[in-house]
This record gives sequence, structure tokens and C-alpha cells, in this order.
Amino acid sequence: MTSAKMTFALTDMTRRVRDHYGKRLLGVYQLSTAGEYDDEDAPDAEIVVVLADGDWRFMDEIEVLAGLAFDSLMVTEIYISADPISNTAWRDPSHEAHQETVGNRKQAANGLLEVV
Repeated sequence: MTSAKMTFALTDMTRRVRDHYGKRLLGVYQLSTAGEYDDEDAPDAEIVVVLADGDWRFMDEIEVLAGLAFDSLMVTEIYISADPISNTAWRDPSHEAHQETVGNRKQAANGLLEVV
């Protein structure tokens, strides 16, 4: 896959996320996960979607992001995995029940794609 195709896919997915979440979206970060997976079903790219703290449930947002990723996949043929995270957990993973996972994700973030 070319870098131009990946850039197009990340731009498409970021636009979909921005359009869906609006003001609740605080940032979209691409994760550097190259070589992390040996599975052919592994995503081509991974992003973290930082959402404003509030009344939302992780599993509900996983479903929304999976739907947005599927729609993007149908257009771009690039599989992007997206995980939601609250602003509080992103800023300070020590307050999160899964702080090691959040901390690892934050360290793997190789670039901000979108900030509102």
C-alpha cells in the first residue's frame, strides 16, 4: 500500500469521526503499531479518538467507531481500527482503571491527525 493511499484513508476516517462527534471530539491520534501484529486480519492503521468527558459508554463508542471504520473501509480499502478514550484518561492515564493500556497507547501515538 502506498503512503498516499494511507493518507487518503486516514483523512477519510478523520473526517467521518469529526462529522459524527462534532464538539465532543478533542483529538484523533494515529498510533505507531508497525510490526505489532502478525495476523493478516490486523488493521492497516490504528487511531485513538479522544472525546470530551461526559455521559458516554466505551462499548457504545466502540460500536460507532467500528461503523465509521467500516464505511471508510468500503471507500478506501484500508482497515483502520479506532478506540475511544476520555480526555481525562488521555491527559493522565494514572486515573484510568486500565492505565497501562492507556499509557502504552499514548506512547505509541505518532502524530495528531485532528484537533478541534
